[in-house]
Amino acid sequence: MKCLQINQDGMSTNGATKGNKALTYPVGQITADEVGYGGGYDIGNNSYYLYTGQNFWTMSPAYLNDAYASVRYIYSNGGFSYYLDVNGNYGVRPVLSLKSDITVTGSGTQTDP
Repeated sequence: MKCLQINQDGMSTNGATKGNKALTYPVGQITADEVGYGGGYDIGNNSYYLYTGQNFWTMSPAYLNDAYASVRYIYSNGGFSYYLDVNGNYGVRPVLSLKSDITVTGSGTQTDP
């Protein structure tokens, strides 16, 4: 799959022709949507390539009030949480922005991402 939106976002690298050209290293925190696209779902899934058997944070906001900020995280069984206050010791999963000419293949499993 090739990225059809290269240089169309506001988070492009400093070598881009469009966008804000602000990023030196195009790395970010994974979102709950990206976990879902990768094979995660609410009741758990231990056979997709993002499964680690450990809890990890996403950057997807879930709830905010005067005292708490909460985000979605992924349970150790691979399923989605509704939300959790941002105060636990969980891992993170980085995402990379790849150049448009990189082709990605695989079945999406842990052994063949």
